[in-house]
Amino acid sequence: MSSFYANNFDREFQVALILGSIDAVPIWNPGYWPKLIGALGPLVNVARGEAGAQWGYTERFGERLKFVERTSQSWHDPPASDGVFQIWNLLAPSDQVCVAEQRCPDLYVSIRNKRGLPASRAKFGTYVLIAVGADVPSADNLLHLAGERIAASVSAVMFARKRRPWGFASETGYNGGISETQWFVGGPLDREPSEDILCEEWEHVVVSKPPK
Repeated sequence: MSSFYANNFDREFQVALILGSIDAVPIWNPGYWPKLIGALGPLVNVARGEAGAQWGYTERFGERLKFVERTSQSWHDPPASDGVFQIWNLLAPSDQVCVAEQRCPDLYVSIRNKRGLPASRAKFGTYVLIAVGADVPSADNLLHLAGERIAASVSAVMFARKRRPWGFASETGYNGGISETQWFVGGPLDREPSEDILCEEWEHVVVSKPPK
């Protein structure tokens, strides 16, 4: 899902990470989804092409769990409530355009859920990662405004910001791409919110206690 090779992997991005309270209503709930869409709208509007979204959920298939991927008809459509919601990714321009161009998107958003699965000990209700190209007009200000709105919607217990490239050079091209595996939070899922759960160094981290 949203994995491709980008020739301009050294492009710089402004990145925000938001970890929501485990007690907050999930942002993918149909009643709350418009808040997310409203917050992301200004960022989508400054991207160089039309946005596309993909999402996935886990459902029980006999005695096994099966991960199912879907593509949204429109980026702002809420993910269907089949099974246990797992992930929603947005790219602007769309994944198909980025693959054809072999270029990074102007905007990448990933929303992940670790709750509701067997043996899950997740401390956070929602993981939200937003990355916007640093050369996009008003990128820093638009990211800040979107991040603040989303953080309020998910009762954020952590809000972190940094600047980093899409990926880091390696012998095989690059690795650690923003759209790759969950590089931003390491360690067991049951760790409390604090700076030591963050992978890499982050420039600005705000941590608050989750509501009782």
